[in-house]
Amino acid sequence: MDKKDPGRVRRAPAEPVVRWSEQREAIFLRTLAETVNVRNAVRASGPSSASVYRRRDTVDTFRAACAAALRQG
Repeated sequence: MDKKDPGRVRRAPAEPVVRWSEQREAIFLRTLAETVNVRNAVRASGPSSASVYRRRDTVDTFRAACAAALRQG
């Protein structure tokens, strides 16, 4: 609750936005191949899991790289 306006509910601060980079993508894919676990790869590389799935759905090269990493693992 907001002390100045008791009827207003405060929202939690948003998490910082983490942008994709070649380095983050490489870390994500390497960790995905090693662990076969998206959650672990997300933790190692930084972006949110929603960002990973959105990128996989929209970037063909990333989708193919994820599939290859999973096959490798």
